[in-house]
Amino acid sequence: MTSSMGITMTLANSIIGVSVLAMPFCFKQCGIILSIVMLLLSSMLSRYACHYLLKAAIMARRRNFEFLAFHAYGPTGKFLVELCIIGFLMGTCIAFFVVVGDLGPAIVAKTLGVDDSSRLRSSVLVGLALFVVLPLGLLRNVDSLSAISMATIGFYVCLVLKVVVEALPQLLAGDWMEKVHLWRPSGIMQCIPIFSMALSCQTQLFEIYESLYNASLDRMNDVIKAAINMCTGVYICVGFFGYVAFCTQNFTGNILMSFAPTTSSEIFKLGFVLSVAVSFPLVIFPCRASLYSLLFRRAIVYHEGASSHIPENRFKWITIFLVGASLGVGLLIPNIELVLGLVGSTIGVLICVIFPAAAFIRVSPKASSERLAAQAVLFTGVLILFLGTYATLYSASEAASTKLDVPLESGKLLHKGQSGVIKNKLLDKNIAGEVADTLAKAQAAVDPAAAVNNKKPPEELVVPDAKQPAVEVGPPAAEVRREPPVPGARQEPPVPVEPPAAPAEVPVAAPLKAVTAGAPKEEAAPVAAVHMDVAPAAAVEEPPKAEAVAVAGDPGQGQVRAEAAVKVQDKHEESPQRQRVAEDAIRKEDSELAEAQRQADSEKERKEAELLETLARHKQEQEQLLREQKHILHEMKQQHEKLQAAVRTSGVCCVWGMPIK
Repeated sequence: MTSSMGITMTLANSIIGVSVLAMPFCFKQCGIILSIVMLLLSSMLSRYACHYLLKAAIMARRRNFEFLAFHAYGPTGKFLVELCIIGFLMGTCIAFFVVVGDLGPAIVAKTLGVDDSSRLRSSVLVGLALFVVLPLGLLRNVDSLSAISMATIGFYVCLVLKVVVEALPQLLAGDWMEKVHLWRPSGIMQCIPIFSMALSCQTQLFEIYESLYNASLDRMNDVIKAAINMCTGVYICVGFFGYVAFCTQNFTGNILMSFAPTTSSEIFKLGFVLSVAVSFPLVIFPCRASLYSLLFRRAIVYHEGASSHIPENRFKWITIFLVGASLGVGLLIPNIELVLGLVGSTIGVLICVIFPAAAFIRVSPKASSERLAAQAVLFTGVLILFLGTYATLYSASEAASTKLDVPLESGKLLHKGQSGVIKNKLLDKNIAGEVADTLAKAQAAVDPAAAVNNKKPPEELVVPDAKQPAVEVGPPAAEVRREPPVPGARQEPPVPVEPPAAPAEVPVAAPLKAVTAGAPKEEAAPVAAVHMDVAPAAAVEEPPKAEAVAVAGDPGQGQVRAEAAVKVQDKHEESPQRQRVAEDAIRKEDSELAEAQRQADSEKERKEAELLETLARHKQEQEQLLREQKHILHEMKQQHEKLQAAVRTSGVCCVWGMPIK
């Protein structure tokens, strides 16, 4: 058992994640006052959700998500909750590896003077997984991480001080109020996924509760309140001072990338990587429990007082599987940010907001003001689910339509990723600013009016390097790897980048039409493609009818269509069979659960009968002992009376212990 301070630090470490790096971006999008209001509302929502989750578990006498779901919604609810927790937390682990893989190799390459290659990325991830993540993940108790959690919170305090130092020049100048937004509701949709999940810790709540000495609902509420208030203060400080420090720059969602390239900045990047690495166990603990409950359900009895202890061998193998699977996905398939963003904005809200309120409403016996407040939390969670999913899909579509043209000194292109934060636009800000100023001055010298109208931000200027024969062009945004969100303890849905201004239209539609009319059919397609690149989307007209006629006249195409129709028909014929197989599997699972419940009930009845028999036997033994004691007392009384009669007849008396005749 640990003190309340250690438990508070561990819970705070499970709350703070990569979302802290996105706070300046959120303050920029929503304004300072609106962002603070959103963070305060998010803290209230998280506190209420944690309270309802714990109170429902205490009322039902179930101490984890799986048992509580089984008590409230039966085997189906338990199965769905297990799948949601495993998917959500596995996505978080993968997101952690992606974050470390994007930040760590650059730091190691700069420190050791080697090339930043894919082999270095793999080596860094494997090394951290073997020597940091796996040893910490094999710990059984959360209270073993108290010292590490305190060190991590200390790093975030140092990060706040670093951001304050960066903001001092703007604060001392006194003109920062004119450069920032105080209230900007137009950016709220982009930041709802981050604000809603920035303070969530529900998946780690039961592990923390079991480690609390003399645990009770009031003591745990105090711990939750202290941890959430601490994290809210860190978020507000980083967001406010980070926004003020870089209000004159076009920064993105990773505030570390806006720091000047100094030794202290590299130390802070390394510290953030290590803080993410040591936070893995807080995600592995609940994920391991859910996976064990899903795979070995027959070994678990779902009644009051049942133990969730995992045998040693299964404990080790499940931990190794979780670390290895998340590492493998992070190494082989790093570009899965959209899927992870959707998982965080849907399953994360389901587990962290909707399920706690729904479970409390289900377990609560009667209507009350607290039940009404839980219904309000449930409605808010459903609203956040739809708005967060819409914001994630919208940001993905915007990113797919925006091209990133950011060349580096070495000729390579680095990417922006998303994970609740827009990731790593790894561009040297000083060089970009000098290039932008030089071009702006040259353009102003030629035509001042055109220079003002056509001014672009530094990150959109592409300057070729004279030393290199060619400069690579940035890939489309759909192919750019974005950092995935870190749900729960760290999962935040992606933060979209503000799309750049639309380029001015070039009036070339009429000449292209003339060229197209005079060209043969074989050359019409290339000209149309050029027209689509230059003209607006609304002005492009495609000839679908001609293509349809050409396809209809092809006999091979008709055969392909017939084969496709046969495949579709076979698929429709197979679907009822698959449905029957699924129904059989569900019925089999329900029967297994019912059989397990019957076995548990019979075992309980047998133990109760044995207990009653033991109590009856003990009662008989006690009655026999009582009778024997009464008999002994009766004999002693008779002997005492005989002794007194003998004394009277003998005429012997005692005075001060001396016999006198």
